[in-house]
Amino acid sequence: RRISGALAGVLILIAYPLNQPVLGTIMGLDEQMRSYIALPLACCALFPVFHSAVSLLRGIFTQAQRTGLLGRATLYRFFYLLICWGLILLLPFPMPVPGIAVAIFLLISSELYEALYMRLQHQRLNIS
Repeated sequence: RRISGALAGVLILIAYPLNQPVLGTIMGLDEQMRSYIALPLACCALFPVFHSAVSLLRGIFTQAQRTGLLGRATLYRFFYLLICWGLILLLPFPMPVPGIAVAIFLLISSELYEALYMRLQHQRLNIS
C-alpha cells in the first residue's frame, strides 16, 4: 500500500505541481503538450493501486494452487477490453475525448475489473 501510494503521489506531483520542471525542463515538452497530458497523467495515479491489488491476489491464488482462476481472470479482462474497444469502434461519431484519455480509461478500468473479479473470487473461496 505504501509503495503504490507513493507511486500515485509521484504521478500526481509530476502532473501538476512539478509539471513545468519535470515535463517542461527535463523532458522538453511545450506548454500545450504539458497541459494536454496533465489530467491523463494524474488519472494514471490509480493504476499502481489497482495493479498492486491484482498482483497481491495473483500471489495468493498461486500459493493456493488456483492458477486456473488466474487464467480465467486474464480471459475475462481480455474480453472486457475487446467489448469496450468494439463499442468504441461502433460509435457513429468521433470520440468527444482525446485518444489518450480513452487508452488510460481502458487500462485503469480493466485493472479495476480484474481486481474486483479476483477479490470476489477470494471472498467466495475463502482463501487465506
